[in-house]
Amino acid sequence: MSSPNTHTQHPVIVFKEGLKEVIHTDNKSKARDQAKTVLQECKASAVNNFNAGDPEASMNELLSCIDTSIGSAVEKKKNEIDFQQNLRFEMGSKLGSYSCVDPNVTMAESIENKTWTHSGTQHSIKVLFDRPASKITYIQNFISQEECDAVEAATSASLKDVDGANGLLAKKGGVDIPFKEHSDKITTLAHRMYAYAADVLKLKLKAEEAEQMFLLHYPGNAENPSKYDAHCDGPCDGSDHEKGGRIATVIAYCETAKKGGHTHFNNAGIHIIPEKGSAVFYSYWDQATNLHDTGFTQHTGCGVVEGDKKIVTHKIRI
Repeated sequence: MSSPNTHTQHPVIVFKEGLKEVIHTDNKSKARDQAKTVLQECKASAVNNFNAGDPEASMNELLSCIDTSIGSAVEKKKNEIDFQQNLRFEMGSKLGSYSCVDPNVTMAESIENKTWTHSGTQHSIKVLFDRPASKITYIQNFISQEECDAVEAATSASLKDVDGANGLLAKKGGVDIPFKEHSDKITTLAHRMYAYAADVLKLKLKAEEAEQMFLLHYPGNAENPSKYDAHCDGPCDGSDHEKGGRIATVIAYCETAKKGGHTHFNNAGIHIIPEKGSAVFYSYWDQATNLHDTGFTQHTGCGVVEGDKKIVTHKIRI
C-alpha cells in the first residue's frame, strides 16, 4: 500500500537532434533545481549591483536575496500542503460516511502480517497503517469472554447513556484498573494492552499511572443508530506532546453488531470490520520528534443498525 503523501513522479522526455533523452524528475531533483535557480538569480543580481567600495553591503544584499526567495518558495509550498491536507480531510470525512453505510465495504488490506506472543499465547497481527506518528494494527484473539464479563460487571454501576455528547451516542461506564490485584481479569487485560503498546512503540510504559478503562455499549437501532462521530482520542494536529498526555489507544471488541458498528479511520482510508475478541491498536505520537499525529488516527464508530456492539477501550499516557 502506498503512503498517502507519496506522489508518483513521471519522467520528462526531451528530444535533442532527433534523439530521445529521458530525464527523471522527483521531489529531490525539483528542490535542487529550484535552489540552483534561486542562487543563480541572486548571484546575477549581486554581480550587477556589486559595490567595490562596500563589499560587506554587497554580501548582505546577496544573502537577503537568497533569504527572501527561499522564504517565498517555502510559503508557497506550505500553502499547497495546507490546501492538500484540507482537501484530504474533507474527502476523508465524506468517504467515511459512505463506507459506514456501504453494504459491500471490505476490511482494509494489511501491509504486513506478523505474530505477537504474550504469556505463551500467539496473536496474529495485521499492520494496516505505519507512519512514525500514526500506527494502526489489528490484533486477533486479543480479549477473552471472561475479561469482557469482568469489565462489564465492574462498569455496570457507572454505565450511563451518552446522548450525543462529543458525537457519541451510546452507553459508557469506566473502572479504575486494580493493578495491585495481579490475578484480576481487568489487570491481566491491562498488562496485555501495555505490553503490546510497549512492543510496537519500543519504549517502557508505566501501566500503574493509567487512566480508567471504559466499556461502551452501542445498542442496535435502525432509525437512530448508536455511533461515535469522527474524533481523535488525543491530539492529532501535529502539536508537541505534553508529558502525561495520551499517545495511543486500544479498542477490544467484546461483541460485534449484526449490521454496522465498524471502525473507520477517515484520513488514513482504513476500514475495520472487527471480529469478536479482536482489538485495534493505534498510536498518535512520534517518539523521535515528540510531535503528535496530523489527523491519520481520526476515526469514526459507524452506526449500529442491528444487534449490539460492546467494546473495551483504554487510552495510554506517557
